[in-house]
Amino acid sequence: MFFMVAVCFVALVWLVSLLHSRGNDAGSAVISRHDLLFELPPGALPGPEGAPTRRATADDVRAPVAVRFQPPVGVLPEQVGMLTTAQTQGTDVAAAIIHLAVDGYLHLGRVEREHGLFRKRTHQEWLVTALKPADAGLTPFRQALMLALTELGRPATLTELKPRLAKVVPDLRKQLREHPDHDLWFPNMRGGSVPFGKCFTTPGAKQRSALGTALRYQCAGFRHFLEVADGNQLRFEEGAGIFSRYLPWAVAFGVTEQWVRALGDAARGLDGDTSVTWCGDLAWYGDFSTFDADALTGLDGLGDGLGDMMSSLGEALSDLTDGITDLASDLGDAGDAGSDGGGDGGGDGGGGD
Repeated sequence: MFFMVAVCFVALVWLVSLLHSRGNDAGSAVISRHDLLFELPPGALPGPEGAPTRRATADDVRAPVAVRFQPPVGVLPEQVGMLTTAQTQGTDVAAAIIHLAVDGYLHLGRVEREHGLFRKRTHQEWLVTALKPADAGLTPFRQALMLALTELGRPATLTELKPRLAKVVPDLRKQLREHPDHDLWFPNMRGGSVPFGKCFTTPGAKQRSALGTALRYQCAGFRHFLEVADGNQLRFEEGAGIFSRYLPWAVAFGVTEQWVRALGDAARGLDGDTSVTWCGDLAWYGDFSTFDADALTGLDGLGDGLGDMMSSLGEALSDLTDGITDLASDLGDAGDAGSDGGGDGGGDGGGGD
């Protein structure tokens, strides 16, 4: 009897805590009233001399977020989940894989595969090819991810890699949660977790430090830029560099489709020389590595063809990232729930109080 009462009490406290974290302004807030802020404009970081801090107010929680045109300072795409929700997410793993490809460690391409015993059918699969080994320039998380993706010692499809990924994803997400940066963002979450009892009894157990709050603002502003980017404003030679460099962030924020569409619009109408530059920068993706733009330089319609190919890239990337995200989410959410004690209501899509 006592055990049942205790279970009911814990469940009630958890429910109250959850409702409290989803309080006023749900769906719109970037931060919580438990968070600390620098006495600076939202998102600004202090110099070496530092800056005074204070507790967030209701006005801070309701304040609009300014658009930001660069990623948050010192943050990697795979850290977006922790910074925004105090949990790792399946999209974190997908974003890291795309970043490894953009940085030249991996090549991603689609290949035709046959299936069926009697009636042969073909379908497309993603082929992952290692271009260079993991090195000291990668974080331990990325080194472990590279090892899992290249363990077979040859190019392999995602279908072939899934058994290996299924084994390592929980450890990868645990390693990601325990990144030393996260102790600086969430001082009460040492090692990426909150003690079980504390998450129910201590308001603000996932309180962000002033540094964590500033970077959270930067994340929200950058996400907004990727989500509403205008292709007409990106139609210049450096546009492709921005596309590839920011694509892992779009994956992490869940706005891949919007970002690819904006750059596809920007590519249409480009002149031949600029289109060649774009194609070279997109060589990490298989379809673009075989796109013979040099032979078409100066011809009308090259930019339009590039834009059409980017549309197909958007569809293909959605398929790739959805598959990785689903796998990583299914295998890692239980670990997050057990160690983190639930969400904090401060993500891009969730409010805090």
